[in-house]
Amino acid sequence: MKRVLICALLLASLAACTGSSYFDRPNCSARGELCIEVRAAEPVEFGGQALITVTVTSDKNISDLGVSIYYEPDVVLEVPQEWEKESRDAIIWNMGSSWKTTTEADKPLVIKRTLLLPPRKGNFRIKAMASTDEFRAADVLYILMTPDGGKVYLSGTGIPRTPGPEMLGTIDPILLKTLWARLTVTATPIVSPSAMSTPVIYPTLPAKPTLTPAPKGTLPVTQTPTPTGTKGTEAPPPVIIGTPPYPYP
Repeated sequence: MKRVLICALLLASLAACTGSSYFDRPNCSARGELCIEVRAAEPVEFGGQALITVTVTSDKNISDLGVSIYYEPDVVLEVPQEWEKESRDAIIWNMGSSWKTTTEADKPLVIKRTLLLPPRKGNFRIKAMASTDEFRAADVLYILMTPDGGKVYLSGTGIPRTPGPEMLGTIDPILLKTLWARLTVTATPIVSPSAMSTPVIYPTLPAKPTLTPAPKGTLPVTQTPTPTGTKGTEAPPPVIIGTPPYPYP
């Protein structure tokens, strides 16, 4: 029990020392040195303007702070007639804008921009980011647009989903039967490999000829004299006179 109490005291002291962290404020840097918030004024008209306010806070002076705003490709940033006196090196492209500025410790820096929204339904995602060579912070909001106007949802809040199609149980039975008939897939017939293979035609070989032995006594055989120097018991090979009726082996 004593060990559990000591562990609980240690955890409490660690939590008190760390203070605000990324998990407490996801729109801040890792240790909370730099934070940013993005907000949109309501109401937002369908196909109208959205007034965006970006607030940056820091616990130290930053002379080279980069600030960016990102939005949908069909959203247009209205170029301010006069930039903030601290802003410089501004860049505007198809899906965002960025610039450099200066911030003082514990003094909020407020930046206002106007976005022109197209006349369409759906979600518009707007993200703001502040960064230096050491720190980085980001925040995001969504504007859910309907023909009646837009509703702003900040980071960490749920966005209602668009209603899906009707369940099959609520569709008219006749229409459901028609849909199932259209979805029916005809089974592919199974063809055996033997039926698919091409038969091989082998050429017909001629029959082996039948050799008929010649009748005895048809070939004249003469006895040649024994050459000098051979034994009398060794018979010399016969000499065949004439052409035999079959190839001689």
